[in-house]
Amino acid sequence: MGIVKNEGRYIRSKSLRDSAVKRKHPLNFMSKSIASHHIISCEATRRLSSYRRKQITYKGYDVNHPWNLVILPMEDRIACHYKMPLHKSGHKDEKLITHYEESLGLSITNLTAQLKTEAEEETNLRKKKFYTEDAEVIDILNGYHKIVAVKLARILKGLTCKSDPETFTETLDDLSIDIVGEISRNELLLLQRGKFFAKNKKGCDDCRVPDSKTNRKHFGPSDNAPKKSVVVTFCYNGSRLKTIKEQK
Repeated sequence: MGIVKNEGRYIRSKSLRDSAVKRKHPLNFMSKSIASHHIISCEATRRLSSYRRKQITYKGYDVNHPWNLVILPMEDRIACHYKMPLHKSGHKDEKLITHYEESLGLSITNLTAQLKTEAEEETNLRKKKFYTEDAEVIDILNGYHKIVAVKLARILKGLTCKSDPETFTETLDDLSIDIVGEISRNELLLLQRGKFFAKNKKGCDDCRVPDSKTNRKHFGPSDNAPKKSVVVTFCYNGSRLKTIKEQK
């Protein structure tokens, strides 16, 4: 579906248009084994100022669009076996920020302060108001959502009412790809224990106990589980996780 002006969405939709991909997803072999994750989180977009929410609506950007959704395993055993990011919880653990900062050698606090300083130094009063409101959103969010809010505030500085809908949407789609790349590289976690599921880590709780015999292998020939090569082909574009749009 193309961009429809005045029909953008910044809150979660009851229908994510992900059922077709979920039905054919190789990891959908157990009950409630997978879930769609909003890359640019609804928690961040719904907290935006009324101006930005109206802007999203008018420009036709939909936070529920398949470009902003990635399907991830919800079961520890599945994430461990296939060495994929685990999707659980509300992604609000402050330790997610610590892990992100240590992975990339940056400070979310400093990046937030920089955005606020830039807003204070803006001489155009209208822009100053918008930039200040964008930065203020960051303070009320936690964990994953705070990290996304920092990125979103930076991107929104370059988008105005004069931005055409295609440019507006493509810019946010590019941000989704940037974020899902960080998720794929285990830099940006969705929950703290997710750090153990990367390829070079020890895996789930069962695999981390002394003298564990599982060795990150939870499914065998008798299980209705797909081969790892099938999962990689369906779920990855190189080393980056595919969005639902790329899996259709």
